[in-house]
Amino acid sequence: MKEIIVPIEKFDFQQFEDKSIEFAKQVLDTDYAVAWVEKSGDIPEYEINYLDRSSLLKALNQGKALFFMFSNTNTGDSINCVDGEGYEIDEESDFCLGDADCVGYLLQIKNGALTINSAVNAGGACIFPTPSLDIEINCDVFDKPMEEFIKRFIN
Repeated sequence: MKEIIVPIEKFDFQQFEDKSIEFAKQVLDTDYAVAWVEKSGDIPEYEINYLDRSSLLKALNQGKALFFMFSNTNTGDSINCVDGEGYEIDEESDFCLGDADCVGYLLQIKNGALTINSAVNAGGACIFPTPSLDIEINCDVFDKPMEEFIKRFIN
């Protein structure tokens, strides 16, 4: 998905957050509903209080990048997503999700505007690789649905 830049006042953060958190609660331990990093490629942190909207906005205003899930983790079957659909990655695709990985949105405030990128939250493995949260411009089958879903919240 191409990077989207929108004035913060034109984005319905509350509705986006509600939908994202509702989905996350259905698919994983709620302590992992929202992750943050200082920059793409960092190990995701989860101690942010997603129940307190002001803490999420405060984190964004402090320069942190927040990750919200679009997809569930890759179970090898159709991957359930926040838009209510399930998608399958073509075996011939160069895009790959490990079984502990999911795609989503990395939101950050830059120069007074909200920057939204598609990203992969890679869960890592016992020894290698370490968990990371990385901007991923090409999320294959997820690109178009991710773009359509995020545009629902832009006024």
